[in-house]
Amino acid sequence: MLTALVCLMVGPTWTAVASDDVWVYPHASTPGGEPFLRVWGSGSRAVDSAIPPGDEYSYGYVQFALKGAPAGELASAELIVWNVPNEALSKAVLKEYPLEVFGLKGSFKEDTFSFNDGSVGPVEPGFGKAEGSIEKDGIKLTVNLLDEKGNFKKMWSSARDKGSIGFALASMLSPTESRSMIYKVNSKEGPEATRPTLKLTFKEE
Repeated sequence: MLTALVCLMVGPTWTAVASDDVWVYPHASTPGGEPFLRVWGSGSRAVDSAIPPGDEYSYGYVQFALKGAPAGELASAELIVWNVPNEALSKAVLKEYPLEVFGLKGSFKEDTFSFNDGSVGPVEPGFGKAEGSIEKDGIKLTVNLLDEKGNFKKMWSSARDKGSIGFALASMLSPTESRSMIYKVNSKEGPEATRPTLKLTFKEE
């Protein structure tokens, strides 16, 4: 499977497209070959306390290779994903049940990923919740990763040494009442303009 990786240096800003991503659900037939990462939760929790999660949870794992990322202190960090057009995901729903981003323990390769691998999973607390905007290409979901506690900066420092960084996409949103009430995020197999993207800006030295 081809791996998509795009790095763009514009002054102190570095942007990368996901190198690996998988749909994490026990009944996903091809976790690493899906055009969409389907995300939902239990209605009251975004992530399960167990790894792997129970059937009422569905995640997306997204990983980025860090080759070419500059050194320096982070000024901003954003994860940007695109959800397919979905009238059920109104502005009110996006606000009440936002897409949430968690750090990912362990690492994975999408072509060998196993749902039952307990060494890979989301780490609580999360980094942030997405701000959603409804646009012509779908729903743009942007997450500010620089939480007040500095959890992402700690993870970033460790990830630089490993050469990759991973995230878990999750949400409390439950499809119990309607099968349309899920997040359906474009994976890196989707359209080029809507693939998962990590955007980092560094402070001037």
